[in-house]
Amino acid sequence: MNFEFVTKDDFKLLETNLQNKFEQLISSKTLEFSRKWYKTKDIEDLFGISKGKQQQLRNSKELPFTKIGKTIYYSSADIDQILEANKSTL
Repeated sequence: MNFEFVTKDDFKLLETNLQNKFEQLISSKTLEFSRKWYKTKDIEDLFGISKGKQQQLRNSKELPFTKIGKTIYYSSADIDQILEANKSTL
């Protein structure tokens, strides 16, 4: 009987590889569903929403997100929907 052991380092390597692949897909122009994804820093720069406020919005489930490893991604479609829902007619 053969046994194989998986170590913490194996999981770290898998996590790093998955994160790299995901980032490659995000930056690729050939995404099947043509979605753009923003990182925390992008939201901070584009909309002036601090990291702390983003955390509050995630906790309250007002701001949907995807987390891979330590990186948080926001879909442009979700951001557009939030902006439209909060649009003023003044």
